[in-house]
Amino acid sequence: MKRVWIVVIVGGSLLLLAVITTSFFFGSKYALEHLSTKRVNPYELGQAMKTDHFFRTYRENTLLVTGTVLRVERKNDAFQIVFDGTRDFEVRCSLKPPLIQIKLGSQITLVTEATSAVRLPKGVLLKDCALP
Repeated sequence: MKRVWIVVIVGGSLLLLAVITTSFFFGSKYALEHLSTKRVNPYELGQAMKTDHFFRTYRENTLLVTGTVLRVERKNDAFQIVFDGTRDFEVRCSLKPPLIQIKLGSQITLVTEATSAVRLPKGVLLKDCALP
């Protein structure tokens, strides 16, 4: 009787290990097949968030956001760059110091993960942006 339990426990453990390994493999395969980078402008991001299709469109993407700097604000331990041309729906990108010299009115490209975006009452905040 004791041998039966040992066989069941060992067999069950091996089966569980096989399921976990297979799941990990297919999960990694799916993630790698769906990774992509999209070049976007602040207006596209603002409109996507405003019309509630931001996460459906950009969910698994790394975003290269290129736009004109309207202003730079200090928020707690980070800086937020506010892009121009987004009309009534503001697009902000947070950067950790040290911040390079960014001139108002200049074109800048920042990289961020779309999954880190936060909806604001009148805009979108892209967290953890970085200079490419």
